[in-house]
Amino acid sequence: MSRGQLLYLVYENELFDFKIEYPQGVWPCCDEGYSPAYSTNGITEAVSFQIGISYPDVVNLRILIDDRSDSNDSIDLAEYLDESLESYGLPDYFPGFRPISSQVDTSSLAGHPSYSLSGTYTLPDSEDLGTVNETGIIIDERIYSIQYYGSASSELFPIVEHMNIT
Repeated sequence: MSRGQLLYLVYENELFDFKIEYPQGVWPCCDEGYSPAYSTNGITEAVSFQIGISYPDVVNLRILIDDRSDSNDSIDLAEYLDESLESYGLPDYFPGFRPISSQVDTSSLAGHPSYSLSGTYTLPDSEDLGTVNETGIIIDERIYSIQYYGSASSELFPIVEHMNIT
């Protein structure tokens, strides 16, 4: 599949049952046998991608799964959006995070209602500004979040914004 000058491949995660299209030759970390980078407090990084190879033009994308199936409390998109915004305010997560927008969207992601947020933060070891965007959906007590972040000066964000997930 191609869009413009980029050829897109499909990464399929059978464990969490999703697929995502990514540009060929751009994302170096999609390989056979990928195992999650971390799993804490019920949140698992299902896959991580990186576009670009040198600062400041690098953008990272992660798909996070927050499994709430063992919890007795159900959660809706607005509540999870509030929790997510609160976590961005933690000093070690995205230093100096400042929200720009947050909303429960009338649009959808992979056919499900979604939430979205965006903000800025201070890049590690510099005074440069970073941008973070997150979109999420809830399916069967699992929250699937797509988070992408990087230098605010990066020209690579449009590539990330045109990736498809199913």
